[in-house]
Amino acid sequence: MFHTVVLQPSGRRFEVRQGESILEAGLRAGANLRYRCSNGTCGECRARLLGGEVEEIQFHDFCFSAAERAQGCLLMCSTTALGDVQLEAPELGAAADIPEQQVTAKLSRLELIGADYAIAHLRTPRSKTLQFLAGQEVLVRFEDGPTRRLALANCPCDGLRPQFHVRRIDGDPFSDQVFGALRSGATCEMRGPLGEFVLREETDRALLFIAYETGFAPVYSLLEHVIALDWRAPLRVIWLVEQAHGPYLQNYCRALQDALDDFTFDSAILGEAGQFVPQLQAQLQREPRSTDCDVYAVPPPDQAAATSRALQELGYRAERVRIATLPAI
Repeated sequence: MFHTVVLQPSGRRFEVRQGESILEAGLRAGANLRYRCSNGTCGECRARLLGGEVEEIQFHDFCFSAAERAQGCLLMCSTTALGDVQLEAPELGAAADIPEQQVTAKLSRLELIGADYAIAHLRTPRSKTLQFLAGQEVLVRFEDGPTRRLALANCPCDGLRPQFHVRRIDGDPFSDQVFGALRSGATCEMRGPLGEFVLREETDRALLFIAYETGFAPVYSLLEHVIALDWRAPLRVIWLVEQAHGPYLQNYCRALQDALDDFTFDSAILGEAGQFVPQLQAQLQREPRSTDCDVYAVPPPDQAAATSRALQELGYRAERVRIATLPAI
């Protein structure tokens, strides 16, 4: 059984399963709801009931005043809908709406993909999850190692389980730690979120995602968010890598191409990073699409300006192009 929740003032609608928390359902549907702990302690996910009937499904430590209870205040993490419901609950509209957080997590698993790539799966305490928007980054430090700015590679709906993509780079201290001494249970300090490489949800245009190597990490996060939003316009991914065996998560992209009606995935092998812009131009000219779209690109760090110029020369409008520059990818 499903019930519909309508959020005001945005008018966003999503479905809640029987016994599911309103917060969990909203995050799964791509709503950028304010929350922090997801277990009834912090009070960040408060909302006000405007219509319908709800029920508390878990105990919460956070206490409302008598006046707040009379006004219909509730915690979305601890409440489910018993029928169709209307709530007053502000949504995060921009990266600036999210306060800086410092979260200590544990490495639950290091997933090695071949010899050159790793996905670090982390777990935060339920009392202190990480809130961010798809496409954002954090400063990461494992144990007593170096600090690195990395893109979050997971859907914002799951702040309990942050993920990072790491590429092996000989002589790089962070890479050496990840591929050498790092073990499950290692402590990870995160500070953020950072960056403005986030989705323009106010549009309904087609989306073009461009990535170089592990610059696919923020694209992965954006894709998961777009899918949760049930985006109706065409989606296209172009992923350029240096490794001869191709993109390390190409099976994920192929699966999306099979599952989604209007999703296209293209990849190419670069001889070297310096060939990124020429290869991108060739790819876009070889299989042209409408330039009336929003572009999210993660090029090599030293080729951001050249990538922007190349896209504009091909007819993509500058104000619709967002480029992320990560220090090491």
